[in-house]
Amino acid sequence: MSDSRWILESFRDTLAGVMGGITAVYTTQPLDTTKVKMQTYPEKYSKVWATLRATAQSEGLRGLYAGSIPAVLANVGESATAFLAYGRISIGMQYLTGKSSHGELSLMSQSICGALSGCCASFVLTPTELVKCRLQTQHLTGSVKSGVPTTPFAMMIHIVKNEGPLALMKGWTPTLIREAWGYFYFFGGYEAAKLVLFNDPDEVSMWKTAVSGGVGGSMCWGFAYPID
Repeated sequence: MSDSRWILESFRDTLAGVMGGITAVYTTQPLDTTKVKMQTYPEKYSKVWATLRATAQSEGLRGLYAGSIPAVLANVGESATAFLAYGRISIGMQYLTGKSSHGELSLMSQSICGALSGCCASFVLTPTELVKCRLQTQHLTGSVKSGVPTTPFAMMIHIVKNEGPLALMKGWTPTLIREAWGYFYFFGGYEAAKLVLFNDPDEVSMWKTAVSGGVGGSMCWGFAYPID
């Protein structure tokens, strides 16, 4: 592969991850906030719509989108890293298996590439996800009243100052397992759906690609959610 094609494909993979990450955050952040509250305080928040309503009434729109900036950074960083790594790891897998293109790889090989890309993404995701979760739950813990920062950058500095730099990587091990396990099924499901929907490998279809991504995402969270 020529240097120019390598750069072009790397840019394409990264851009796809960036755009996907931004879109995912701003369409699902209120539900993510709801999920975090239900996981953290199940005795207080047990139903989705009741949690959404209670958050909106007590904290307003800002409360529903609490942690959205670190969430954007997390999702953009995660998706860009995962997609970039997936494309590059795929090239390595082609070399190891003697295949000439990504499409010639077996579904298992593509899924393994996905798992390895998830491992790479975990290093980017862990610190930003930690900040996001702290921001989403600080109204419940009462830390807002005790002077804990309410902005992403200030929260990060607060964590580093009070708990040390390594505190930003709290939860890395389960995040690593979740990302590797999830992306194994994400890219495996995505590639499997493409095999079913696309008759021609060179065909370009937005809706088929979107459906394939939806299948991959559903499989990802279906298998990875207990770890989350």
